[in-house]
Amino acid sequence: MEKIWGVKIKKGESMLSYIKQEDDKKKAKENFDRALAGESFVLEEVYGDEELNRLYYEINYAPFKNQNNEIIGLTVFLKEVTERIKREKEIQELNKKLENIVVYKTQQLEEDREKFHMLVDAIEEAVVVHSNGIILYANEAAKKVVGVENLKDLIGRDILKFIHKDSKELVEERLQLVQRYGEKYLTPTAEKLLRNNGEIYWAEVYSRQVVFEGKQAILSIIRDLSRKIEAEKKIKESEEQLKRLFDLLPEAIVVHSGGKIIYANSTIAKLIGVGAPAELIGKDVFSLLAPEFRDVSLNRVNDLQKGKTDSVPYIREKLLKVNGDTVWVEVSSRNIKFKGQPAIVSSARDLTERLKAERKLAETHRIYID
Repeated sequence: MEKIWGVKIKKGESMLSYIKQEDDKKKAKENFDRALAGESFVLEEVYGDEELNRLYYEINYAPFKNQNNEIIGLTVFLKEVTERIKREKEIQELNKKLENIVVYKTQQLEEDREKFHMLVDAIEEAVVVHSNGIILYANEAAKKVVGVENLKDLIGRDILKFIHKDSKELVEERLQLVQRYGEKYLTPTAEKLLRNNGEIYWAEVYSRQVVFEGKQAILSIIRDLSRKIEAEKKIKESEEQLKRLFDLLPEAIVVHSGGKIIYANSTIAKLIGVGAPAELIGKDVFSLLAPEFRDVSLNRVNDLQKGKTDSVPYIREKLLKVNGDTVWVEVSSRNIKFKGQPAIVSSARDLTERLKAERKLAETHRIYID
């Protein structure tokens, strides 16, 4: 709340009293009422003081219940998604610019072909115009993506020569939708393509019908996904290494986001008595705790999510086993990135043997004193 509205929350105060914007207060109340009525849901909304920062948040609302399954309040988890929303808007704006270029092309190209070339050449994505499978025009970006020294090396060539065999059937079907059935534009799709030297690469391709130099043609915009795929591959490899490390640790590990478990190792599964870690995925992380420890744990998680700290120290808590028994553990949590998104990793140390030793030591000490 301090980050969003510039205020500190006080116990006993209404959450709505901290929200200055009336529209924000109204939608917040509606969301609170839905959660208090028993509904769990996720929304993407803008909140914040205009004098500070109004940011986009992915917000998880859920009712909070006591041991008797009665609703006594609600939980609200916020994850800032401003950068993702900005990126989506940038993509929308780019598509709008491309759409404007196409409209301009179809209406004005005959009169001002040079301007069209200037506009298209300014686009970072590769643009190719083709008709009946023959390339009629390509911009500078297409030269780099395809890997030719001169645009003349592309003009007049069969566009299917640059399509990998695995995607050729898909591309032919999409082209027929435009050429035979008059589809004006085709939604973006991932296609396996070939560079001029035979190198394989993946690209997102958007195509639509245009008029080029007075004739029907197809304009295709090609967004090279090589860097994106390579980055995703590295993230996946890093995640796999992290999972392997977690599985080797003697401590019980869970990774959670928005209160939901997204990863668990075999130690936690064995500790609470479930058959496999996969059975825990999607469950409420607080449900693993004995009820009397859930409020404390929730406050610690809230501090992490709000950025008040990057980690919280070990404290003693009780885990709730599947059979209803409990086990004492030491739990610590910290913020991490998991699958490219903010998350929290919590580790728990089984205190069973340590507590036995402490009790035995205390008993020995008592006997000695007596």
